[in-house]
Amino acid sequence: MPSAYEVLGIATDASDRAIKAAYRKKAAEAHPDKGGDPERFLRIQAAFEVLRDPDRRAQHDRDPE
Repeated sequence: MPSAYEVLGIATDASDRAIKAAYRKKAAEAHPDKGGDPERFLRIQAAFEVLRDPDRRAQHDRDPE
């Protein structure tokens, strides 16, 4: 299972701004209303939810699964 960083296509030391930009780009590509894959869209959303919260991100960094 890919890490949240891999799902968004960013480095593990990405800034909050880079995380948000990657999320917006990936979400726009995968959005079901735009003909994208609903499952991929949900993975992108879940990855963003983890990485945007400092506590959840730190936990993910310690244990990516």
